[in-house]
Amino acid sequence: MSSLITGIIPRRGYEIIRDRICQILLEEIQNQFVLTSDQDLNITQVFMERMVPFDFTELPALNVGLERGDYSNQHQGQYDGDYRFFFECNTRGETDGDDRGDMMAKVKVQKLMGVAQAILENPIYKTLGFTPGQLIKHRHVESFVFAESTRQDAENITMARSILVVKSVEVTDLIEANLIQGYDTRVKLYETEKGYYWSVEQD
Repeated sequence: MSSLITGIIPRRGYEIIRDRICQILLEEIQNQFVLTSDQDLNITQVFMERMVPFDFTELPALNVGLERGDYSNQHQGQYDGDYRFFFECNTRGETDGDDRGDMMAKVKVQKLMGVAQAILENPIYKTLGFTPGQLIKHRHVESFVFAESTRQDAENITMARSILVVKSVEVTDLIEANLIQGYDTRVKLYETEKGYYWSVEQD
């Protein structure tokens, strides 16, 4: 039996959306750092689907991934995808006088998570920068949880995980999802032994 599909199957919507979330968070949090000079927001890279635990020397850091997807409104050639993406904020804190390291790490992770949530829920990103009506139906932050703090030497490390739910249109012959003019990115995907990450494109 010979193959009946003659064209290259394009990337699925959830892959495109996952990458876009990484790009938005990196660019916007870096801009918040420029505006505030707050070192707790000094993010230089956003990892994608990272499983390797973070070392305290890498923090603060973000990790974005896809948790699950559910489908509805299925008919020939098209269906809706309800995708649950996670973005994990990782921070560290060191005990200094009366300031406990575990408390400082928790305060920092709440701040970083709040900024990340505010970015993704801002009306300017209601379609994550894609042309309205093309790929994204709606998106919202659903929940967040905290992991137990851990210690590495004198450093306390903590993580907060937020869930972003995105309803997307998937079609069999997926068209290229176009960004609204002005939403093009300055960041680039790199590969390391610890996983993929998005970072500012080098000249």
